[in-house]
Amino acid sequence: METKYEKTFKVRVNEVNFKGELKLSSMLNYFQDVAIEHASDLGFPISMLIQKNLTWVVSRYHLQIDRAPLWGETLHVITWPSDTRGRFAIRDFEIRDKKNLPAVAATASFMLLDFVQKKTVPIEENLPAYPVVPARAVADSFEPLPGLERVDLQRPFHVRMHDLDLNHHVNNTYYVEWAIESLPMDIIQNCRVTRIEVAYRGQAVYGDEILSQAQVVSDGPEPVVIHRIVRESDGRELARLKTQWTPAQGTYHAAFKAKRLA
Repeated sequence: METKYEKTFKVRVNEVNFKGELKLSSMLNYFQDVAIEHASDLGFPISMLIQKNLTWVVSRYHLQIDRAPLWGETLHVITWPSDTRGRFAIRDFEIRDKKNLPAVAATASFMLLDFVQKKTVPIEENLPAYPVVPARAVADSFEPLPGLERVDLQRPFHVRMHDLDLNHHVNNTYYVEWAIESLPMDIIQNCRVTRIEVAYRGQAVYGDEILSQAQVVSDGPEPVVIHRIVRESDGRELARLKTQWTPAQGTYHAAFKAKRLA
């Protein structure tokens, strides 16, 4: 039985942003894909969980991005279970390029949810024992993320049917997209994200009106931003995020032209 799982992806054009860089939502989809496949190899496929009225829900994410993977790149995405803490299963991830150089490191915390009773259940009582690799791609004990002290930026969103996953809740990747969308274009255009932390605190459903709010806590060439995703109808906080940015070193198109001319 493999304790680590690896899958190769080639970055497609629909997975990149306007700069040709792999979108955060695409990155999280890669992680979700390899995690599900690895769980199946470990003896608990999604089909088995559904028969038991169970599903995985993500609680936390922490990504450290050394560089943004680009359109057309071949990437190796590696994952492994690194720990179990009470009702939380910790899983780590790496993205490496075709030269085996690291691009992204990440860690995540998952819970097992009984979707009929709508409550989390103990992992060890509902899944077969599985091996863990006690190594962390990102060392994080998942302390609480800071809340907003003020709202510097805000943008509304409406939950579409397209945003829903198999559980009829908004897929976790959209909370990240909403958070990034609240930022001004000068940050998006001139910077790239180097670190993102996400704490999921609630679930949005079809028809919800959402507010993506942000506070810039450190301005200048390397902004640090705290984000909050709120349901407008009741003020329920659905997610907290923290992003860190650094000046972008050119765009994909410049890199592609240089590669073509080399």
